[in-house]
Parts: sequence; structure tokens; C-alpha cells
Amino acid sequence: MKTKRKWISAAVVLPVLLWGSVAMAFSDTAGDPAEAKINALQKEGILNGMNGDRFAPKEVLTYEQGIRLLVKGFDLNIDNIRFFKEPKASDYYSKVPDNAWYAQDFIIAQFNLGLPAAVDPKSTVTREQFAVLLANAINQKGTFPTILLYNVVADESFIDPNASGSIQFLLNTKITKLDAKQQFRPKSSITRSEAADMLYEARAFVASHSEQQPSTQPEETLTPEVGSGLEGAQNEVDVQIDKISADVNKVTLTVQVPHPGYGVAITGIEFPGGGKAVIRYRLIDPDPDMFYPMVISTAKVSTYLSTDYTPSAKLAK
Repeated sequence: MKTKRKWISAAVVLPVLLWGSVAMAFSDTAGDPAEAKINALQKEGILNGMNGDRFAPKEVLTYEQGIRLLVKGFDLNIDNIRFFKEPKASDYYSKVPDNAWYAQDFIIAQFNLGLPAAVDPKSTVTREQFAVLLANAINQKGTFPTILLYNVVADESFIDPNASGSIQFLLNTKITKLDAKQQFRPKSSITRSEAADMLYEARAFVASHSEQQPSTQPEETLTPEVGSGLEGAQNEVDVQIDKISADVNKVTLTVQVPHPGYGVAITGIEFPGGGKAVIRYRLIDPDPDMFYPMVISTAKVSTYLSTDYTPSAKLAK
């Protein structure tokens, strides 16, 4: 029987426009709101500029630059995937040449970030599109339970429902924030400075939480097994809604568990449209060094949602 082989595409020569090599200090970032973060990322070898010492912070980000930024910034790869043949960009995209300097980045992005087949590498990235890609990149580094509050966004009506969950996640984790008018400006093209700012904060978030993650079952094994005492937990989750104000509801999930050592955490909220919000949750294992009374108990966790949404709960898988 032939053994599957993992193919690694040959290195390509990159042009001057790069995200990913150390360069001289930038000459055009003085006074930029993200100056310190840009310089820090440059020193770490995550990014450099355009035409030598220019970073061009106010210029808009293109997909070719943005994908390189995320792949390099989060050290994304496809090392754990076995291929029958060498993967090529043209296997997945209609507008990404196999010999382009960013071709390997787009192959990696296909398996880590999710990109449409018709993506144009030369097109600019909107703020909501970058938010989705950034949230996906963070998810590749682990599951980071956070307290999910509903952030009122003044221009929410312009946000693609498929991007809403990612934007709310980035707002809740302080990776990004709204402007003075409480707007996110989802359809505006993101600038290179804004993208670098978000990347810096996202890397800091992952680094600070990686050492604090609670001991939990791997997400793919959360489906209760017969005899574990957790079978049926997904069906027994109770969703309670308490009105906080005219615009905000407090939503509490209550899950029946075998004993008080178990916990529950919210891993994300999906907004599939139609005024619906699906709250995904996961069960947290008890401390193995502790003893708990074997008494059926309940575990609770809460979040906040706009009154425009009808919530439901689903076990993360």
C-alpha cells in the first residue's frame, strides 16, 4: 500500500510589499494611533512595509496583504494535513495564481480561515471581512471562553449577519472598539494601521489567555457518551430571558449536570438571520483533585443580547 505523503510547495521569492520580514524603522508611522503596536510587530518579524521604510499606515489593506498578515501573525500552517498530491492555489481559488508570492498563504488560509473560491487577492478588505478572518484565526489557536455581552452598534443595520458574531466577539474581548459615534463602519475598507492594531491586540489576547484556559474536554469530544452522566444534557438546557432594558435582555443557560463540580461556558453566539441568535456552550470538567457529592445539580452561565433576537442554545461540537 502506498503511504500518503505531505507535500510542501517550494519557497517563492517575495516582492518588496511584504508582511513578514524584519526591516528598518518605518519613516511614516510617527503620530499614527497604532505607531507603538506597528513598531512592536515589526520588531517581532511579523510585518514590514512598502518600498523600503514606508509602512503606508493609511492605505487600505488588500487580501494578499491581509492573508499574509494573519498567517504570519498566528503562525498558521497545514503541517497536520496529509495530501495525496502537492496542493496548489488553483485547486481552491479561481483568481490566485500558483506562482504568486502569496499563493502558499492562501492555501494555508483555505484550511484555517475559510475563503471563497472567487476571492480576488488584489481587492480591498472591509472592516467586517477582516473581523471574520481575524476571529477565525483566533479560533485556530484554541477556545477562549469569554463573558459575551451584547454591544449596541449604531450602524448594526449595515453589518452582514454572518459577520455580526465575529464583531461582537472582538468588541467583547477588547481587540477592537467602536468609534466616537459608536459605529463599527463595517463596509469601510480597513487600513493597514487598523489591521495591525487589531492583530497586535488579538495576539496579546491569545497569549494572555493561553496560560489561563480551564481544563476542559476537547471540543470535538463534548458529545456526551452513554454512562458519562451527561447524556441528554443538550436537550435539558433551559434558556431563561430577563429584560434588562428596552433594548437588552439577559439570557441565562441552565444545564443539568451529574454533580456540582461541572461547569458551563459560552463559546460563541451565531446570528443565522431571521432575528435568531444561537448561543453555543460547552461543559467544563470538574477539578480531578476535588471531591464532589454525587448529587444532580445545575450549572449556569449568562450573556446579554439585543431584544431584537430570539435566543436558543446548542452544545458546541
